Order: sequence, then structure tokens, then C-alpha cells
Amino acid sequence: MRKVNSEKSLPRSWLRSLIFHYLWEQNNSFSKFHLISCYILLFLGKAAAVGVPYFFKTAVDTLHQSISLIPYALLISYGFLRGLAVTLIEIQEVLFTPLKQRAVRLISTKAFSFLYELNMDFHFEKRIGDVSTIIEKGSRSLEKLLQYSMFSLIPTLIEILFVLLTVFIFYDSISAFLIGLSISLYIFFTICLTNWRSKFADLANKEDIKCNSSIVESLLMYETIKQFSNESHEIKRHDKLQAAYEQKTNKSKYGIAVLSIGQAIIIAGSLSIIMCYCAFKVGQHSYTLGDFILVNSYLMQLFQPLNILSFTYREIKEAVYHTKQLLFFLNSKSVVENSKNALPLKIYKGQITFENVFFNYKNSCSLLRDINMLIPPKTRVAIVGESGSGKTTLGRLLTRVYQVDKGIISIDGQNIKKVTHQSLREEIGVVPQDVLLFNESIFYNVHYGNFKATHDEVKQAIEQSNLGELISRLPEGHHTIVGERGVKLSGGERQRIAIARILLKNPSILIFDEATSALDNHTEQIIQKQFKEIARNKTTLIITHRLSTVTDCDKIFVLKKGILVEQGTHEGLLSAQGYYYDLWQTQQDAYLQQLFSLQPVVSPAEYNVVKGGNL
Repeated sequence: MRKVNSEKSLPRSWLRSLIFHYLWEQNNSFSKFHLISCYILLFLGKAAAVGVPYFFKTAVDTLHQSISLIPYALLISYGFLRGLAVTLIEIQEVLFTPLKQRAVRLISTKAFSFLYELNMDFHFEKRIGDVSTIIEKGSRSLEKLLQYSMFSLIPTLIEILFVLLTVFIFYDSISAFLIGLSISLYIFFTICLTNWRSKFADLANKEDIKCNSSIVESLLMYETIKQFSNESHEIKRHDKLQAAYEQKTNKSKYGIAVLSIGQAIIIAGSLSIIMCYCAFKVGQHSYTLGDFILVNSYLMQLFQPLNILSFTYREIKEAVYHTKQLLFFLNSKSVVENSKNALPLKIYKGQITFENVFFNYKNSCSLLRDINMLIPPKTRVAIVGESGSGKTTLGRLLTRVYQVDKGIISIDGQNIKKVTHQSLREEIGVVPQDVLLFNESIFYNVHYGNFKATHDEVKQAIEQSNLGELISRLPEGHHTIVGERGVKLSGGERQRIAIARILLKNPSILIFDEATSALDNHTEQIIQKQFKEIARNKTTLIITHRLSTVTDCDKIFVLKKGILVEQGTHEGLLSAQGYYYDLWQTQQDAYLQQLFSLQPVVSPAEYNVVKGGNL
């Protein structure tokens, strides 16, 4: 298991490295040429935009000198440059869009794939809505970063540089200084106010994530909410979250109003002072009328993008925040990795061994202590015990959903820590108590067991799992959509789909984890019979608390509070009259009470049969 870095470990240059990685390192030579072309077009486009006022200024001066001399060439050049500047920027955007979208796809796919590298603790502790929001907003924020930096921030900075150099070289340093001072004051004020209101925006974002998480959770828990008639409670809870979001958002909007007013004052003051100075220079015959118009054009040309600088800066800052959240997600949790030089698992017989295995959940006392079990190949064994004894955890350790703290689990002599995850899980099939299905067709959910299987093989698995009768009653047959998590089907029908999946997967080892505990007796008997058929000649682990379902197992392992206290056959364990015997008697008494409640009169013979173990 690998512990990756925390939030504080992000390097200072993380943003530059991230953009460089996804825009340059992840692209081929052709895409890199596109990227270089984008920057060349950006530079040329801004150079043309700066040249537009100069041609207009020259045309005005020519007309001012003599009304009879119409500067057609200058006016045509003025129009051409204006059109060229816009055209170059649009071509740049066309070239850059595929690069930007590819970067978004790459980081989104990386985040999605990382979900499957995380250990089970993460999935138990993290809210689904939180994770989906972090991935979605984080991926789209990279797009925003690229968009606003390439088409707003960088172009504006280039244009400011061109304008200041032009005014400084061709006019005087005072004009350049006044323009530079105005822009600097505007940028400084914008950044300070935006940072001040960003704390409210960040709080609003956190409340927004909570609201989204609440919606997702309510959808997942819809049936439970209805069963307890708690719709009003959920609505009030969501409204409370929305009220908190509303409060934080309002404060953020107030900050925007203050920012906009301040920016307007700076722009108005700067225009007045600079244009008064230019008018003074015109009066001294240092500037021409065209120069006066040129400076005014430059100011308007600069203040137009600067007017949305606060929006651009705010969007970039927010995008940086969400991108950082995504990186924290990718770098803040434990993952179970393949060990160095891990090899594929090779099944020879299917023998499973637990040697001195210890395990505890995060921040809890030891759950499994010194477990030693030998499961011979192609046998049916049961792992039984009360709830919380560690039965299901043993199955999860075998599939490496969890990692053992101490000890060795091996299959045919191969330590599962030294084999690849994929090869291990390909050889193990799990049928859980609560079979979860995709909101897709029955055919798709069965095919999910082995996507390499042909159409005929999937249909054969469906028939072998006794799904034929169900499918014949459905208008769309095996193309019927089963609903979210398979809610349109009964428990028994979902279990049959699970059986079909296992048949299609055809693993060497089977784990039935409380697979029939939620079914009625009639359905349970049918499913149990099918389990026995698919488990033939396979090493099979049956995890259950219902002892009546494992009486014919080759061996039974008995857990008590994380300790293996007994093992043997059903008859042998009853004869020993130990912990297993006590569990058996408790369940028999519970069955008798149920039997008496359903059937008031029970003969002594029936009573003795039940007490004798023939449940």
C-alpha cells in the first residue's frame, strides 16, 4: 500500500508543470506544432491590433493637413489590419481548441481511473457527490485555465507591452508612465479586491459541493426516504444547505459590486488625466490631433479587456482552486499497488492458505487476529460467525480489496501480494448479498462478467441461470433496462443475473458472501441449487451466518470476534459442543419460535426432527 503526499506537498510550480505536461508532454509532434503556431498567431494578432490605431492616426493627420488629400491606402490598411487582428485570433482559437479539449479528456480520464486504485476506506468514507463534483469541476477548471490564460490574460499582457513600447519610443516617457501607472493601479486594485472576495467565493464553492452531494445522496436513498416518510426532513435539510450557499454567494456578489465601482473610478480618472495631458501636448504642438486620437484609442483598447480583468482573474483563481482540489484528490489517499515485479497468478489446483493473518480497519482495534486456514483445492468450505466477526473481511482480503497488516495469504503457494491485481481478480468470482447492477440491459449486466464472450455465450449463460422465464415475460426480453442498481428486479432475479455473470466469467475460485440471506426460503433453495452446480470442481468459500445453508460443506471455519475458534465438518463441530454448537442451537430455537408462530400445533416428532439438526 502506498501513502501519497498530502495537500501541503504540492510544489510551487505545480500549475506550470500541470499545463506543460498536458499541453506539451502528452502531445505528438503535430500537436506541438499546432501549439507553437497558436503562440505565433497570438503574437502577430496583437501586433496587428496595436498597429490599427497608428494607421488611423496617420490618416487623421493627413486629412487635417489637407482635406483634398484622401489617404485611401492608409484607410484600407486600417480596415485590413483590424480584420487581420480578429482573423488571426480566431484561427488561433480553432487550432488551440483540440489541444485544450484533449488536455481536459486526459486529466478527467486519469481522475476516473484513479478511483479504481483507491482502497476501500476511501470509498466508505467519501461522499459520492463530493467526489463527482471534484472530478467534474477539476477537469473543467483545467479548460478554464487554458482558455482564459491563452485568450484573455496573456493576450492582454502582450498588448499592454506593445502599447507601452510604442508610446515610449514614438512619443514621450510621461505619456507611457501615465498609461503604465493607470494600468498598474487598475490591476493592483482588481487583484486586491478579488482576493478579498475570493474567501467568500471559496466558502460558496464548498457549500455548493455540499448541496450537490445532498442531491446525489437523496437520489440514492430515494426508497428509504419514502419508506420513512421523511421527504419534508430532506427538503428542509437541503434548503438549509441552500441557505448557507445563498448567504456566502450574496457576500461574494457584494464584493463584485465594490470591485466594479472601484474599477470604473480608476478608468474614468485615468482617461481624464491622460487625455488632459495629451490635449496640453497638442496645444504645445508636440502632439498632433492624430496623436491625441491614437492615445485615446490605445487607452480604450487596453481598458476594454482590462474591464473584464476582474472576471478573468476571478475565473482563473476559481479554476486554480478546483484544479488544486482535483490534485489533492489524486495525491491524498492510500492506494493498493501491484508490488514491484508482480507476476500474473497461475492456478494449478486452487488451494488457498491463510498464514498468521492480522488485519484491522483504519483507526480501529484489530479485527482479524492470527488467522490460519488451509482450504484444499476444489472443496466447498464455509466461514461462519456472528455479525462483525470478520467473515466478509476475509473475502475482501483474499481479493485484495484490503491489504493484510501482517501474515500471508497464498493461492497455490503464490503470495497474493506478489501477483498482479488483475490476474488475481480474474480468477476469483464473488456473489454478494446485495447484487448491484448497472442501469443497462439484462444482456449488458450479464455480459459484464466477461466482455470477451460472444453473443451466443451470453445467451447460454442466461439460460443456464434460469433467467429464460423472466426474459420471456419482458416485452424487450434481455434488452430490458433493469433500473438504477437493478431496482426493477427482485432479489432472486438479481441473484440469477449474478450467477449468469459468474458462469460467463468462469473463475477458478468462488466466494458466496451472504448470497442468499435476503431471499425467501423457496427462492433460496432454488438459488442454492444453482450455486452448487456452478461451484462444481471449483474452490468455493461460502460466507454466511445461517448455519443451515452450510451443513454439507467439506469444512466449516468458525470465527468469533476476529479469531478462528473452531474448524471441522458440521457433524464434528456439533459433537464438540463448542461455539458452533451454541450458534446452531440458538438458530434452531429461533426457527422453532417462528414455526410455532406460523403453525400453532407441532407434533413431538416434528420437534425432535428439528432439534436433531434436520432443519
